[in-house]
Amino acid sequence: MFTQCILHVPQKLHLRIYGKGPALILFHPSPNSSKMMHSFASILANHFTVICPDTPGYGHSEKLPIQNPSMKDYVNTFRKAFDELGINRPAIYGSATGAQLAIRYGIEYPNQVGHIFLDNSAHFTDQERADILKSYFPDLTPKEDGSHLVQLWEMVSNLFKYFPWCFQDEAHKLNVPSPPVEMLHSIAMDYLFAGADYYIAYKAAFHHEKIDYIQELTCPTTVLRWKGSILKKYTDRIFEYDLNPNIGQADISADRQSRFTEMMDCIREKFLSDDRYNSEDFKIEKPMSNEVTQSIDQDLAPRPIPEMSGEYLLSAWSSLIKHNENREEKMKLSDINLQLIQWYT
Repeated sequence: MFTQCILHVPQKLHLRIYGKGPALILFHPSPNSSKMMHSFASILANHFTVICPDTPGYGHSEKLPIQNPSMKDYVNTFRKAFDELGINRPAIYGSATGAQLAIRYGIEYPNQVGHIFLDNSAHFTDQERADILKSYFPDLTPKEDGSHLVQLWEMVSNLFKYFPWCFQDEAHKLNVPSPPVEMLHSIAMDYLFAGADYYIAYKAAFHHEKIDYIQELTCPTTVLRWKGSILKKYTDRIFEYDLNPNIGQADISADRQSRFTEMMDCIREKFLSDDRYNSEDFKIEKPMSNEVTQSIDQDLAPRPIPEMSGEYLLSAWSSLIKHNENREEKMKLSDINLQLIQWYT
């Protein structure tokens, strides 16, 4: 069970809140939302008050009113939200983009963090970063012919075959199991929900993924070395450097079934070893939010079933485009994009 709340700091920030106990923040990857953290948060809720914010511009949180925001801009917003909630020295877990948010939060507010846990963190060289940024973020602006969905599915279907996905050669090939089509579909929906600006925090995270920032951390930090991560090669690089004594590591097995439990045990051991956190009850008195969703017209044909080729997305798009042609008041392509997401919700 979880509650949802909306804060205005000053733009709308949406959070999911689970459990009871010491405060633990979970920062999600891009272009996902706090919904992605549900399974992990539900396990952690037995021991912590787990706060899962939607990064501004993702999920149900509004974008920052800043051109090309940096990691610092994002964590400044989070700090305002955590102050409003009365959170004091929480543990912070972050994955991928979320790991970079956690690092920057620890740099900016070192005395306001109990412990940082970095999952799917990485170090890239300047040349690698430049090469990645040239091709990693295709334009997903909705097109009437649905070609943006073809581009989307190419990207999503290759995320677990190559890293970076845009370099489809032997040197970048991954040796990881292919995820089920349901997982790929869920990722595709996250991209669509984030919209044409899906890349903003994602790109800021790539600029931030370097050992220099990890070395700036002075608070207790644990790098989770998940053996099943598509970023493992780049995570391992972190330990080629002479790290500060406050930065440690924990090995997490490749088995996806036990991953969350292993990470939870690590967080409990390292964060709760301080007696100050064992007896704290952290309560949040915030109303549940009522999210506004679009309704789908009942006379649409049954939605196409997800399949590995991704052609179902084009079929669904074609149905929605034809339906829009018969409407008296035509919808914008961006609204049809949202209607596609709602159809599969």
